[in-house]
Amino acid sequence: DHGYEECKRDFEQWTKFVGYLGVVAMDDVGVYPGPTEFFKEVRANPEYVWLEHKLNVDYFRKVTGWNGEK
Repeated sequence: DHGYEECKRDFEQWTKFVGYLGVVAMDDVGVYPGPTEFFKEVRANPEYVWLEHKLNVDYFRKVTGWNGEK
């Protein structure tokens, strides 16, 4: 599903498995309202650094967790 709440839930469930400096991909940003709105929230989150947008996919690097921090 491409709703905001579904995007947020998926992101929160799966990013706990991503380690320090791991990469997270979000698709359909700019295509559907849900992913587009949630993208703005992740982009403002200091735990992630936006890397690039390519072929409907946005990539972020996780920059927390190297010493066990959450």
